[in-house]
Amino acid sequence: MARTGGPVPKRSDQRRRRNKVDIDSAPVAVASGVVRGPECPEDFGGLAKQWYESLRTSGQSEFYADSDWTSALIIARAIERFEERPSAHMLTAILSGFGSLAATEGDRRRLRIELERDVASDEDEDAAVLAIDEYQRRVSG
Repeated sequence: MARTGGPVPKRSDQRRRRNKVDIDSAPVAVASGVVRGPECPEDFGGLAKQWYESLRTSGQSEFYADSDWTSALIIARAIERFEERPSAHMLTAILSGFGSLAATEGDRRRLRIELERDVASDEDEDAAVLAIDEYQRRVSG
């Protein structure tokens, strides 16, 4: 479960202290747009369906077990009930559930998990960078 006290830690590339080795918070690269987990039940709608579907394509879902997907279904049901009849107590329970699934960036930072999306390589941009590097070598050398 995520720690709840204190501010959200900074991403590893934003921390100032570079001399301390912190192997537990190494960024994890994940494929973007990959759909994981069970299909969304057809009776889901509104925010519950939107949240569940976004969870299926999120990076941390790569590490979910069956019990995590069951928890996600329970949370989605709670979101449906919250939409019908909002209450502070239900919102607190939903947000707590988000934390247990590391569904927000703040929760992941508290757990020292960083996700990096695979960035598609742009051939034109790569060629431009190589051309600039070559130009700098010729000018300086």
